[in-house]
Amino acid sequence: MSKEIAAVYPRVMMPLYFRKDRPVFPAKGVFRYDKAKDQFIFGDSSKVLLQGPTGNQLVFQSKTGRLEAEGKFNLGSGLKYYRIDAAGTASTQFLDVPDSLQAQTPPAPVDFNLIAGLTFNVPEKLLRLMQNEIASASFATSPIAYLANIDYYKKGFAEIMPPSKELQEALNSLSTGVLGLPKKDNTFTLLFSGLNMRWDMDYQSLVSRTPEAGLISILGDPVNQKVTCYAEFKMPSNDDDRVYFYLKLPNEIYYYYGYRNGILELNSNDNRFMDEAGKMKSSELVTKTADGETYEIQIVEASRAQMFLRRAQAAGK
Repeated sequence: MSKEIAAVYPRVMMPLYFRKDRPVFPAKGVFRYDKAKDQFIFGDSSKVLLQGPTGNQLVFQSKTGRLEAEGKFNLGSGLKYYRIDAAGTASTQFLDVPDSLQAQTPPAPVDFNLIAGLTFNVPEKLLRLMQNEIASASFATSPIAYLANIDYYKKGFAEIMPPSKELQEALNSLSTGVLGLPKKDNTFTLLFSGLNMRWDMDYQSLVSRTPEAGLISILGDPVNQKVTCYAEFKMPSNDDDRVYFYLKLPNEIYYYYGYRNGILELNSNDNRFMDEAGKMKSSELVTKTADGETYEIQIVEASRAQMFLRRAQAAGK
């Protein structure tokens, strides 16, 4: 990610535009040439040579300049007290411009399809209220179609979760269309799939391109439903990273979460959720972190949620 022009750009056997540019997808290890397809495959030896389920791999097509990435991505490296574990695929291509102009020329769009585990501090009682509301609305939602792309899920979960016998058994069960991730390995606050996102230079963010994603679990408990979801992973050149997402159910109930610099914003039109949030003591809203800083939960107005929703919808057009 360029600190100068706020773009995510590809490099294959080339130097960075600038030494301090942020790596989003490193593919180091070995490479081989596929003569039949006229493409070079770079990355982890277990993936490139043995077709293993884990490891980063970048495929460069010589004729078209197209690149396809598969593996784990470095997102939100500037965040504190919040973690994004993301795996999946991304694609872009080289533009035909002179070398002297590459660092000043906006690159081609970069599209992502991610499984993302978000880990952050939010009171469990609030998440349980949200989980119950999602469960009550499940009659009007669609289940995640795991059979439609088994490899995507198997590889994604293997990248972001520690290897274990229980995880392998869960991945094997995907062939039946059923997913039951082991709770001891699924430590994420929220786990999403099918996040179709694109890098937006103006926003300096990865932003949702489609208004739907799969919500796999909440605090390790299965949900496995598709929901209306807009997400933004903001990674500006000054490393002031932020995360925003907005979930909406068929019954028009929504939940908004925004995070920046140790402050988590919450808003919803779920009265029970907001009533419970309003009852929280100051000691629950502001807590000390292990490094002596503070982590704060702020209950914000609905206008904040609507402002983000309009912003995400505009970016996806």
